[in-house]
Amino acid sequence: NAQLAGRDYVCGKYSIADIAIGGVTPIAFLLGLDLKAYPHLLEWLRRLRKRPAWSAAEAVMADMEAGKAQLG
Repeated sequence: NAQLAGRDYVCGKYSIADIAIGGVTPIAFLLGLDLKAYPHLLEWLRRLRKRPAWSAAEAVMADMEAGKAQLG
């Protein structure tokens, strides 16, 4: 949270760090963790979701989730 205070992305500009960290951070939601105490983190996740490539990746992951039963 502190790393994101006053900046849009982890390293200032959008980078591989955002992709790597952003890809695993949503696991917190699956674990039932409450991230409301980390407002900068939540705002960063919102910014990531607004990026066209991020939205496309989320669509692929949704497709994978839908096919989970078939994938085993």
